[in-house]
Amino acid sequence: MAKIAIAPGSVVDTQGTGVVTASNLTVKSGGQSILVAGDIVSPHGTHTGTITLTAATCSTTVKIGGKGIALATTKATCGGPAPSPPQTMLTLSPTVNAT
Repeated sequence: MAKIAIAPGSVVDTQGTGVVTASNLTVKSGGQSILVAGDIVSPHGTHTGTITLTAATCSTTVKIGGKGIALATTKATCGGPAPSPPQTMLTLSPTVNAT
């Protein structure tokens, strides 16, 4: 099982750090919103335009509002046809895991 990603979240890659804005404001872990597929990542470096957490890398079994929750292994789109590795979710729940 992987740790789940919670707000405040960040995506870190070779272009810098993009802040993740949580769309889920009701389901929380440790008082912090759980991040989900489609949450918006702020532009960073040359990664501009609409950047989101990639649904294919979020949980397929645990969902909030029909969207998979973000895991430690979740990637962001970063404006290209595929994620630009390496990317890491910085804020993880210390107590909750999911698949």
